[in-house]
Amino acid sequence: MFHRLRPLRRPLAAIAAGGTAFVASQLIDNRPALSAQKPAPAPKLFCWGRLVPSDAAQVPYRAREPVDVDFWASRGARVAQICYGDDHGAALDDRGALWVWGGDAGPLPRRLPCRASVRAIASSSSALYAVTSRGHVLEWADLGARLKPNAALPPEPSPLGGDLARVTATAVAAGGAHALAVGKNGELCAWGDNSHGQLGLGAAGAAAVASPTLVGALPSPAAAAACGGGHS
Repeated sequence: MFHRLRPLRRPLAAIAAGGTAFVASQLIDNRPALSAQKPAPAPKLFCWGRLVPSDAAQVPYRAREPVDVDFWASRGARVAQICYGDDHGAALDDRGALWVWGGDAGPLPRRLPCRASVRAIASSSSALYAVTSRGHVLEWADLGARLKPNAALPPEPSPLGGDLARVTATAVAAGGAHALAVGKNGELCAWGDNSHGQLGLGAAGAAAVASPTLVGALPSPAAAAACGGGHS
């Protein structure tokens, strides 16, 4: 059943959610700037549920109402994208920096070592994926488990291979345990769990696919992709 939400005072620019109802949104006033209008307010980031990012000394484990997150604004940055896994959160800021939090390390975002210029991110239950400006796809596996207090963050991984080695990726989408990457020429690569046939590479119950593989059953080039727990 669908429910209609109350109207917002400002337009909603983007939302993201994880498997256990973490939700985040960024509010931006995109109306034309007219001389008679007041200056548009600075964008705000709201998070609620589990894994609310913060550098405050004390943050409730579960926020039952939207929390105004000022971590990036206080550093002169804005969040361009945000995504959640089961036990990690990740954000890409407007300067190209990649931030992660969660796991045992708590709500304080930490900058993930990454020399590549990142243009898009997506999270599965346990992994973080990033598309670089050169069209490569990076994967940080088991990220939540690797976020330990006072531990060094995992280094930048090598780009994924398989059929992705011959594709210039422009976007990535992730489900519970599988992912899809869209190429600039309309290619679509899939990898991960295929227990429900969610990769489009075989019948439900087929074995997982470790290496990114081209999906060849589409009648025309792919433009975008989205994933759920067991579907795409």
